[in-house]
Amino acid sequence: MKTQLRIGLILVSTLLLLLPGAYGLTLSLGIADAAGGALGSLQVNAGSETSFASKMEACPEYYSSSMTADGEGKFDFDETFQSLDSGEHVHLIARWSDSDHFSHNHAIELQENGRIRASQQMTVDQGKDIQSSAQAWNSLDQSSKVGIKIPAGSLQDYSNYGDAMDESVTAGQVGIVPKGTIFTVSAETKSKYSLQRSSSTVRSSRDVKAETTGFVDLSRSTIRSKMKTV
Repeated sequence: MKTQLRIGLILVSTLLLLLPGAYGLTLSLGIADAAGGALGSLQVNAGSETSFASKMEACPEYYSSSMTADGEGKFDFDETFQSLDSGEHVHLIARWSDSDHFSHNHAIELQENGRIRASQQMTVDQGKDIQSSAQAWNSLDQSSKVGIKIPAGSLQDYSNYGDAMDESVTAGQVGIVPKGTIFTVSAETKSKYSLQRSSSTVRSSRDVKAETTGFVDLSRSTIRSKMKTV
């Protein structure tokens, strides 16, 4: 799904929604601006016993939005956000097929100069098929993406982000994977003339803090990865 934003006035909206039940659920929300265009829309698929809290704020030069989900079971968040001039984009993914408990938060910030930054934070306890990624790209065909996958296990204090501007893009991630968990971290950077990929699969006897950053601008493309036991 792609979220498109039009801003015509100052607007603040807050949503708090509690949706317990025996079945899974889909949350959809949206707000219209004074000119009649859609300011924002969002759809999230989650398991039962999940709560959502969302806030949007906008003015002609700035837009910000955040949403928090807390619950158990499955979760599927897949959203692409674009800058006000549609030249810069950030794509966030977070999903798992089951969990004992999870918390997830995402935030988007857009500025009139074309910059867009989107980020997410999450913790997943005893989940299955966990994966999350962040990708940023712009109109110069610059792209940076980072991601993590865990077939079964937990993910603690994890966050990732995409930052897209006119002449550069950045994506980064950091999180703690408990001991004994098999996980894969990956990164990819692309410019008009080059492509770099990095991927590592790890299983450690101690908790591991994994950190990855990809950056592309007009002169260089870099990937940095770091893992250390904690």
